[in-house]
Amino acid sequence: EFFKAYELAMDLGTFRKDKKVKIVTPSTIGLNKSTLLKSGYDNLGDFIFKTWSCYTGEGKQCGKCESCNHRKLAFAKAGIEDKTDYEIK
Repeated sequence: EFFKAYELAMDLGTFRKDKKVKIVTPSTIGLNKSTLLKSGYDNLGDFIFKTWSCYTGEGKQCGKCESCNHRKLAFAKAGIEDKTDYEIK
Protein backbone atom coordinates (compact mmCIF):
# COMPACT_ATOMS: atom_id res chain seq x y z
CA GLU A 1 0.00 0.00 0.00
CA PHE A 2 2.85 2.38 0.89
CA PHE A 3 4.68 1.78 -2.39
CA LYS A 4 1.52 2.21 -4.46
CA ALA A 5 0.94 5.59 -2.78
CA TYR A 6 4.58 6.53 -3.34
CA GLU A 7 4.35 5.57 -7.02
CA LEU A 8 1.30 7.81 -7.35
CA ALA A 9 3.09 10.69 -5.64
CA MET A 10 6.08 10.26 -7.96
CA ASP A 11 3.80 10.17 -11.00
CA LEU A 12 2.04 13.34 -9.89
CA GLY A 13 5.37 15.08 -9.29
CA THR A 14 6.95 14.38 -12.67
CA PHE A 15 6.59 16.21 -15.96
CA ARG A 16 6.95 12.99 -17.98
CA LYS A 17 3.43 11.71 -18.30
CA ASP A 18 4.41 9.17 -20.97
CA LYS A 19 6.16 6.93 -18.42
CA LYS A 20 4.81 5.67 -15.12
CA VAL A 21 7.00 5.25 -12.05
CA LYS A 22 7.19 1.61 -11.00
CA ILE A 23 8.72 0.69 -7.66
CA VAL A 24 9.88 -2.91 -7.47
CA THR A 25 10.51 -4.46 -4.07
CA PRO A 26 10.86 -8.09 -3.02
CA SER A 27 7.33 -8.09 -1.65
CA THR A 28 5.80 -6.59 -4.82
CA ILE A 29 7.22 -9.47 -6.88
CA GLY A 30 6.12 -12.11 -4.39
CA LEU A 31 9.32 -12.79 -2.45
CA ASN A 32 8.98 -13.27 1.28
CA LYS A 33 11.83 -12.47 3.68
CA SER A 34 13.04 -16.06 4.08
CA THR A 35 13.14 -16.66 0.31
CA LEU A 36 15.03 -13.42 -0.20
CA LEU A 37 17.41 -14.32 2.62
CA LYS A 38 18.06 -17.76 1.11
CA SER A 39 18.88 -16.14 -2.23
CA GLY A 40 21.16 -13.64 -0.51
CA TYR A 41 22.95 -16.42 1.37
CA ASP A 42 23.36 -18.48 -1.80
CA ASN A 43 24.99 -15.47 -3.51
CA LEU A 44 26.85 -13.84 -0.62
CA GLY A 45 27.66 -16.73 1.71
CA ASP A 46 28.60 -15.69 5.24
CA PHE A 47 28.78 -12.04 4.15
CA ILE A 48 24.98 -12.04 4.64
CA PHE A 49 25.64 -11.94 8.40
CA LYS A 50 27.23 -8.50 7.98
CA THR A 51 23.95 -7.01 6.73
CA TRP A 52 22.00 -4.83 9.16
CA SER A 53 18.33 -5.17 10.11
CA CYS A 54 18.13 -3.70 13.61
CA TYR A 55 16.12 -0.60 14.48
CA THR A 56 17.91 0.19 17.74
CA GLY A 57 21.32 -1.47 18.10
CA GLU A 58 24.53 0.44 17.57
CA GLY A 59 27.60 -1.78 17.90
CA LYS A 60 25.62 -4.98 17.55
CA GLN A 61 22.09 -5.67 16.43
CA CYS A 62 19.89 -5.71 19.53
CA GLY A 63 18.23 -9.08 18.92
CA LYS A 64 14.90 -8.00 20.41
CA CYS A 65 13.32 -5.33 18.19
CA GLU A 66 10.67 -6.19 15.60
CA SER A 67 13.19 -6.15 12.74
CA CYS A 68 15.65 -8.42 14.56
CA ASN A 69 12.83 -10.85 15.34
CA HIS A 70 11.77 -10.89 11.68
CA ARG A 71 15.40 -11.51 10.72
CA LYS A 72 15.72 -14.42 13.16
CA LEU A 73 12.46 -15.93 11.90
CA ALA A 74 13.57 -15.57 8.27
CA PHE A 75 16.81 -17.42 8.97
CA ALA A 76 14.89 -20.18 10.73
CA LYS A 77 12.35 -20.50 7.89
CA ALA A 78 15.16 -20.54 5.32
CA GLY A 79 16.92 -23.32 7.26
CA ILE A 80 20.09 -21.22 7.68
CA GLU A 81 21.93 -21.00 10.99
CA ASP A 82 21.82 -17.35 12.06
CA LYS A 83 25.39 -16.31 12.84
CA THR A 84 24.42 -12.66 13.33
CA ASP A 85 26.11 -11.09 16.37
CA TYR A 86 23.15 -9.92 18.49
CA GLU A 87 23.32 -8.21 21.88
CA ILE A 88 20.59 -10.62 23.03
CA LYS A 89 20.26 -14.03 21.37
